[in-house]
Amino acid sequence: MRIDVSKGGHIIDDAVTSTAPVKNNGWYEYTHTINKENFSADGRYKISIFSNDESGRTNDSGESLGSMNEAGKNTMDARFAPIDKVLTFKVDKAIPEIDSITFNEVSTIRYETNEVEADEAIATIIVEDTSGIKDNVKVTVDGIALKADEVRFAFSDDRTKCTITFTLKGRFNAYEIGLYVEDQSGRILSIEKPEDIEKVKDSVHSSFTGRVLVSTNILAQFWNNQPVFWGVVGGTLGAAALVVLLIVLKKRKNKDKK
Repeated sequence: MRIDVSKGGHIIDDAVTSTAPVKNNGWYEYTHTINKENFSADGRYKISIFSNDESGRTNDSGESLGSMNEAGKNTMDARFAPIDKVLTFKVDKAIPEIDSITFNEVSTIRYETNEVEADEAIATIIVEDTSGIKDNVKVTVDGIALKADEVRFAFSDDRTKCTITFTLKGRFNAYEIGLYVEDQSGRILSIEKPEDIEKVKDSVHSSFTGRVLVSTNILAQFWNNQPVFWGVVGGTLGAAALVVLLIVLKKRKNKDKK
């Protein structure tokens, strides 16, 4: 008998510890131990059982654990119930994750500041979760939930991925984007405002900042890049203050000469 343990379609080496078979009343008993540490990481797991008798007949997890004799009768003791399916399960200890946010390629995009130079942009957010995502995904723009005709949700067949698509019109101020995603285990990713990202930053891709500017206005782009804006303002004020100081000192110097 052989037992295979796989994660995401890949066999886990040395996952099973087996002892030598012990004969009991004409039947061989086997002990197979799978260390729980093999299931410590999030993922989809599968345990498959394969066995063969002395005649070479083999059956796997998709069949009964008994062999069939020439008369078509199961030779396995009634103690051994047939296994109808491979044992599959998921381990999921994390909240849903934002994998990425992208914009349609017709736009000029600066991902470091999430600026889209366009009159209109199509935003695409991909959310993933090991156990699967429920239907109650919600997207908010400036704190208001998008309506059914304003956003599209596309789930993968196994529901571990949800692709969210919506359109943002160009304007002077940046949009604030929020998300609510619940997985099949009841764990929730909730971002109502950009400041919430700090609490769940390990589950959010760096491209998602909670803010998106869609505009062709140079002043709007300048204002949106706050570090640069305040740097320029600070530099300008500093230069102006220096000029004023020099003028005052010059006047004082001229006064002292008199």
